[in-house]
Amino acid sequence: VKPGFCLCNLTAIASPGDYGHGPIKCEDACVRHRVVGSPLPACPRDPDRRNRKPCDTGPHDLSDGYFLAAKRLHTDFYRARGNEKKIGVNLPGWRSFTEDFVWDGKRLRDRDVDLVVSKIDKYKAARPEKPAGMYKGRGIVMVGGSGTYETPYWIAVHSLRRTGCKLPIEVWFPDMELPSCEKKKELTKLGVTVRAFGDLEENIKQKSFIPYKSKRAFQKYSFMYKMFAMVFSSFEEVLSLDSDIVSVRNPDFL
Repeated sequence: VKPGFCLCNLTAIASPGDYGHGPIKCEDACVRHRVVGSPLPACPRDPDRRNRKPCDTGPHDLSDGYFLAAKRLHTDFYRARGNEKKIGVNLPGWRSFTEDFVWDGKRLRDRDVDLVVSKIDKYKAARPEKPAGMYKGRGIVMVGGSGTYETPYWIAVHSLRRTGCKLPIEVWFPDMELPSCEKKKELTKLGVTVRAFGDLEENIKQKSFIPYKSKRAFQKYSFMYKMFAMVFSSFEEVLSLDSDIVSVRNPDFL
């Protein structure tokens, strides 16, 4: 396979073909240039998984000054947005790899646009102030997960460190997709702090901005995790990276 590939499924890849500088059509490549490998062996089940105790030295400490400030900011965000789960308008379609209502020329109705603008203006008027003691220094933020979302962030972190990058890294996870204690320890050795979205929630009746439990179950909302990770990270200056980015140059100079 030439440099670059299309992931067709868990056991098949394909060369993107000779598309030159034009867009790569992975759907066509997976039909014309498919290369099938051997399925990975099934991982052995861990009989003690349910009886495991929480990590004694987890990377995220809920009592430090950062988390106290982050939880206050989280609560203030709810109050500023009016604790609304939905924006109250119907989109004319969905935006994905297979459909895009913008490309199809569809638009929101004028009254829906006015409603969204009014809600944004209301939020801006009540937006929370930057909490003291929350943001410090420079660092890299990305969102991780389990299953197919797990390998990419490991590769991304290793590629950063191999370029000589010394910036601290935060990898954020939905609660049900946090790495095991052993993996957390290995990430800590790489200068990575593990953060959980659910740690921000207070014991008050609030509707979540995004599903904090599992990204895999709510893939259509997954883009929002990146924004939340940036806003609630501990860094004053943030370099946000997708978890499938492979770094070939040290980004410290940015």
